[in-house]
Amino acid sequence: MRKNPITRRELLKAAGAAALGGVLLTTAPPTRRRAWAHEGEGIMDLEIHMGEMYFQVHSINGEEVEAEKNAPITIHAGQRHLIRFENVGAVEHEVHFGRDPDLEARLYKENLFGEHGEKGAPGFLGLHLLPGESATLHIWIPEDRRGEWEIACFMPGHYEAGQRAPLIIQ
Repeated sequence: MRKNPITRRELLKAAGAAALGGVLLTTAPPTRRRAWAHEGEGIMDLEIHMGEMYFQVHSINGEEVEAEKNAPITIHAGQRHLIRFENVGAVEHEVHFGRDPDLEARLYKENLFGEHGEKGAPGFLGLHLLPGESATLHIWIPEDRRGEWEIACFMPGHYEAGQRAPLIIQ
């Protein structure tokens, strides 16, 4: 029996892990990832590095790119995506997808993946990565989610320090 109550951070981590049951989570290295059965089926492969107060696209479909930190990231609705996040920083970072940030609650008021009862992954809040960790999300964005969104880190002080990037769904 647990003596201490569950902390908010532990609860959010558990909720995020449970929500990822509908959104594939894997830590497979990129070379193995490309050997999946889905290869050649129109999946966009994107690698994003997370560091101290930034998100930066590192590669698209296996090709390294020269992207600025916190530059807009464009993905397509109605298409499957493998998005690999790697924490190249020295502290824990997280990724949230949405718009209309609520800095007191440390989440978006509108979640890209839907809210309870909507299409998508109801309840998906974010992904937490310790320094050196990586994870790959296998996602599909519904057509009705086109527009301007954002990805951000809501660790205390990170959003306020600029760790966010526009996410354009075309």
